Amino acid sequence: MNPAAEVDFSEQEAQIDAAVHVENFSLDLEPETTADDAGYDEISGLPVGVVEEPSRESLAGIYATIEALAGQLADAPNVDVLRGLEGKMRERYYSAWGDILVDDWRLERRVRRPPDNELNALISFGNSWLYTVCLGEIYRTQLTPTIAYLHEPGDRRFSLALDLSELFKPLIVDRVIFKLINTRQMDTSHFDKSMDGCLMNETGKKIFLKELEDKLATTIKHRRLGRSVSYRQLIRLECYKLVRHLTGLDKYKAFRAWW
Repeated sequence: MNPAAEVDFSEQEAQIDAAVHVENFSLDLEPETTADDAGYDEISGLPVGVVEEPSRESLAGIYATIEALAGQLADAPNVDVLRGLEGKMRERYYSAWGDILVDDWRLERRVRRPPDNELNALISFGNSWLYTVCLGEIYRTQLTPTIAYLHEPGDRRFSLALDLSELFKPLIVDRVIFKLINTRQMDTSHFDKSMDGCLMNETGKKIFLKELEDKLATTIKHRRLGRSVSYRQLIRLECYKLVRHLTGLDKYKAFRAWW
């Protein structure tokens, strides 16, 4: 926490300004625009009315496994065990992508450095972008990005940005990937495999970044504030919740989508 900064938390929450562009990072982001996702299914990204029916048996088994793992979270003796359970749940979640995506797009396993296929390239790029967005929002509060509650500090990372990005990856990055693939706005022509691994080419990056920024600017009606806020503002509100927890004003409850 920065002791020099004094903040009226209620005033902050009531007067969150328009989405703020993250600057001075390695990713060259497109200017923000207001998105209109009306007409598209929120999960699959397919136009409403043409959402493909998934394999119920396959998804039912995956769901049951995730539910069983989630039941062990409360009894986790330490953070390492907690993160291990989360990792297993995420693996099962990724295995369900074959039922969500069209044209036989499947994620057999998560490979990061370097990504070995198109889906891993999209996930890695999108997660890195979200990390910088979360870092930008942390800098707008009293929080110190190197002090976190889940990821341990590292020499070359801001652990609190990693913590926050975990909450919003499925809501923002994953759903953009689903939409771009299921509406066939992206295909294998937007990737480069000429070197080691698989990376997006410049055309692919522009398409992906534009859709990510549009998603970040999308607004929803906030239940407690009683007004519309963007996805970017949801991230900043999560920062304010942590500040209020650390100053003893409210007990922190992690974000969960209610729509």
